[in-house]
Amino acid sequence: GVGLPLSRRSRVGSGGKSRGQDELCVVCGDKASGYHYNALTCEGCKGFFRRSVTKKAVYHCKSGGCCEMDMYMRRKCQD
Repeated sequence: GVGLPLSRRSRVGSGGKSRGQDELCVVCGDKASGYHYNALTCEGCKGFFRRSVTKKAVYHCKSGGCCEMDMYMRRKCQD
């Protein structure tokens, strides 16, 4: 697995605090759109987690977890 707990519900905020406009996705560093699957993520990572839950997918890193995850390299994990 990817090591993150996944649930089917998205969260609008954390602890009732409003989200700032400049917050970043905790996965790839892109502009976050809100709390999805218990994490502050962008729309791209939200979609990845949604598809992962739907497919009940299990992933194994081909690079041994040594690659840098950012908004430009995040698609490399699909290969």
